[in-house]
Amino acid sequence: MNNTRVWNLTSKDKTFLNKTGSFENIMGEITTLNTSVLDGVSGDGGVFSSIEDFIIWNKFWYKNDLLSKETMNEAFIKPILKDGTTSNYGFGWVISNKATSWHNGSWLGARTIIIRNKELKNCMVILDNSSSRSIDNIAKELVKVLK
Repeated sequence: MNNTRVWNLTSKDKTFLNKTGSFENIMGEITTLNTSVLDGVSGDGGVFSSIEDFIIWNKFWYKNDLLSKETMNEAFIKPILKDGTTSNYGFGWVISNKATSWHNGSWLGARTIIIRNKELKNCMVILDNSSSRSIDNIAKELVKVLK
C-alpha cells in the first residue's frame, strides 16, 4: 500500500498530493472547513488512502499471511461484557449479524461508512467530503440493493 498515510496537524508535511479538503454547504453558500487543534489526533480519523490501496486492504480481510483465520474472525464476534451483556461492537466493527459488519465516522466535512458482507464477499464504501448528514440513510438504501 504505497498511497496510504496517516496525516494530522502534527505531521511534518502540511499537505500532500491528491489530499481532498472538506466543505460545508449551507443554503447554497459553500464554506471551506479548516482544521483545528483536535486534528492532531490520529486513528479515529486522519487516514488517507487511494482506491487501489483500499482494494488491497479489503482483500486482507479474506486472506492474508499475517493473521490466522481464527484471529481474524475474532474481530467479528460480538463480545460479552463483564456484566454479562453482549455488545455489538467488536474490534473496530459494528457487528449487525454473522455476515455483516460496518463502521461509520465523520470529522470536519468528511463523512464515511463501510459495510462488509463476508458471505456475499461484497464491500460498500461511501466517502463524502461535505457536511451532508445523509450518508447513513444513503447507505441503508444501497444495502437493500446489495442483498
